[in-house]
Amino acid sequence: MGVNGMTIRNWLVTLVINLAMMHGIAFAETSPTDPEGEAHGAKLYRAGLYLEALAHWEERAKTGDAGSAFRAGVEYFDAKIVTRDFTKAHDYWTISAEGGDPRGMTDLAAMYDYGNGVRVDRKRAAELYGRAARKGFPDAMFNIASMLLNGDGVRRDVVEAYKYYVLANAQGFAAFAGTIMQELEGEMSAEQLADAKRRAAEFKPEN
Repeated sequence: MGVNGMTIRNWLVTLVINLAMMHGIAFAETSPTDPEGEAHGAKLYRAGLYLEALAHWEERAKTGDAGSAFRAGVEYFDAKIVTRDFTKAHDYWTISAEGGDPRGMTDLAAMYDYGNGVRVDRKRAAELYGRAARKGFPDAMFNIASMLLNGDGVRRDVVEAYKYYVLANAQGFAAFAGTIMQELEGEMSAEQLADAKRRAAEFKPEN
C-alpha cells in the first residue's frame, strides 16, 4: 500500500505509541517542570517500590508537576501495577500536557487518535502531536508527519510532513521515516523537496 494508506499509518503509529510508553523511564529525569519530583518517584520505582512511586507522582501531579503527572498517567494506562484506568490516564496526561511536557502531549494525543477511553478526535490528536513536535519530541514528529501526509485531522501538507519525517529520521525513526521519505520524494516537486529540507535544517524546538 502507498504512503497515503491508513493501514500503514495505524501500524506504524501503534509501534510509536509503544515506544513512547517505554520513554517513561528513558526520560525520567528530563521533565520540563519539576525533575526532582519525577526523578524521586523514578528512584522509588527502580527500587521496586512501585506503589510508593505512583503515590509520589500522584501527589506531585496535584501541584501541577508535568513530569510526575506524565508518569502517573503511564502507570494507569499500562496497568502494570494498578488496574487500567483510562480516565485517570487521561486526566494525568492532561495535566502533563498543560504543563508543557511533550511526552504527556503525545500520549494524550494517542488517546484521541485511537479512542482509548475517549471519543476518537483526530483534530485534537493532531493539535497535540503538533505541539509536542514543535518542542522537538521525535515520537510526536513522526505521528504528526503521518497525519499531515494523509490529511488526517489536519490539512494535508506534504512539505511539512516531509520536514517532520526528516527530523524524526534523525532522532531514532530511521527504519520507518526513511522508507516513507523515499516514497514521498517521488511525489514531490524539486521546489517542494528543497523547501521541506530547508525547514528541517532551520527547525528549532520551542521552549
